[in-house]
Amino acid sequence: MPKKKKLNAEGASKAPRQGGKQEAGLSGERAAVRAALAQWDQEDLAPVLNAVLEKSAQPGADVAWLAAYDDDVWEAALILLAVVKHNEDVPRDIMKAIADGALPVIEAIMGATDVPSDRKLQLAAVGMMWVHDMDGFPAIQEAAQGRLFEEHLVGETVETLTSDPEILFDLIHLAGSALALDDSKKRDVLEFIYNAGSGVKDRQPAASAMLLASYAVGVGAHGPQERACTALGELASLACPEGRWCLETIGRLPNLDDAVRKEALRQALRLEGVGRVLPFVSDRVFSHGLLSVTLDGGLSTLALFFHTPRGTLDAMVMTLEHTVRVHSAGTIRHDGALFESHFREEMEKNDIDIAPCSLEFARELVADCWAAHEASGAPLPSGIIACLPYLGDPPIVPARREPDLSAYGLDDLPRTKKLVQFSDDLADMSIFPPCYFHSDAAFAFVADHAPPRAPQLSKAKRRLFVRTIAAQEQGLFVARLAANLEIWAWAGLAKDEDIEALASVYVAIKEGVVPFCDVPLVTALADASTEDILEYVRAGFSSYEEVREAMEDEPDEYENIWGDDEEPIDVPF
Repeated sequence: MPKKKKLNAEGASKAPRQGGKQEAGLSGERAAVRAALAQWDQEDLAPVLNAVLEKSAQPGADVAWLAAYDDDVWEAALILLAVVKHNEDVPRDIMKAIADGALPVIEAIMGATDVPSDRKLQLAAVGMMWVHDMDGFPAIQEAAQGRLFEEHLVGETVETLTSDPEILFDLIHLAGSALALDDSKKRDVLEFIYNAGSGVKDRQPAASAMLLASYAVGVGAHGPQERACTALGELASLACPEGRWCLETIGRLPNLDDAVRKEALRQALRLEGVGRVLPFVSDRVFSHGLLSVTLDGGLSTLALFFHTPRGTLDAMVMTLEHTVRVHSAGTIRHDGALFESHFREEMEKNDIDIAPCSLEFARELVADCWAAHEASGAPLPSGIIACLPYLGDPPIVPARREPDLSAYGLDDLPRTKKLVQFSDDLADMSIFPPCYFHSDAAFAFVADHAPPRAPQLSKAKRRLFVRTIAAQEQGLFVARLAANLEIWAWAGLAKDEDIEALASVYVAIKEGVVPFCDVPLVTALADASTEDILEYVRAGFSSYEEVREAMEDEPDEYENIWGDDEEPIDVPF
């Protein structure tokens, strides 16, 4: 493990002095870093990183400079910058110091006239892997979104950078993130992914399969279908087990063009005798899963954890809007234990219940959401491709399901109005945010009926709100309630007094024992919602989305949005 050394944070973030290679020889520290890189076998990271940290006060800057200007060690320097990000033994403060030192140097090098073009472009590719906010590095951004994607230069970049499977996994995430970009940037990123997949097909067919699959999904959802079908043919030509899995998965993805899905399944038939292997995760072993009850907006967090050969944990994380969609998806390689610790801490702090979740149950939940995507036409989230292998084999098929509420003995409940008696006391439960009914229609209603000074709408207007606004969400209300009841059952909480009371409310609404608009819980939630919305409207907001954005930008000023004891849950996707 690299020694944890105190770094000069100020020096580590400085770019090299103007003049680049015209400096009068190498400094003593930089020469020592060069010597360490020259002896590196490019396999064991710890010795070379220890040497670099011991010999340089500006390790990131020195390595980046050598990657640009030194003809003998430039490749070793480039690979060091690329792989240090993915090694779980590198302390985070050292990782950050290297990035903070290297990125300004790479940015400056983009404008240098004495650095080979192909080398600059490969440095830009490394910069893309490190940078989360490209706005601070416009030259890297321009290179990464422009000439970098010319095929003959991309090939050289891929040849250098794709020797590490963790870097390849970053490229797959890059393909997913491209789906959220505007058309021109999306096209550039996807073409980069295509060329990356083609560039490694002889050396790493499994990686090539995943990259070509990522490209086909991106293009198949947003671009010319013939390009997607061409990539699928190239994927099939790899004749590898990972390729077969990718083809069969694409053939079942919701909301892809029918021609693309049919072509994927047709190509998969060519590989029937090849077998099927999960790409990138065949050496991962499922450990455990966690599932939260729904948070604000009806979202619940699904986290699956997997043992790796290194003794670490991967995490696959999705936010699900049960029966509606997969809201977001992503993976955390090797740092799953850290994510789990933070996740449990946040859930406990916000009084959000979590339940154990089997891989089988997770697959059922995702398949249900996929069926909803298929019916609604809503796009899949950008990170879905990297997540799919973790969900196992065979590939998931969209399929609706009914929540299992057998733990509550609902058949034995008497169907009377007592099912909802005193249910307004349940409105304070954590699954009900302070502003539960917060659709755009709800904001418009309150704005149209806002009293001049009173802190709440009149009783008559609140009843009208329930009948005209809240009633529109009856189906969604019932679905979310059922989802939470099932999660609580998994958590062993089916006999909790409040949860049993909610199960009674569920039966009353679902079976029409009591009209939805007359359920005390519903009217209590509606009253709380109109009171909050009135406050937001008077503050100048016209939608709950604007409120959430303001909360993210100025959390202290708008902390009342979450109540006195609640905070938004941070899911990193």
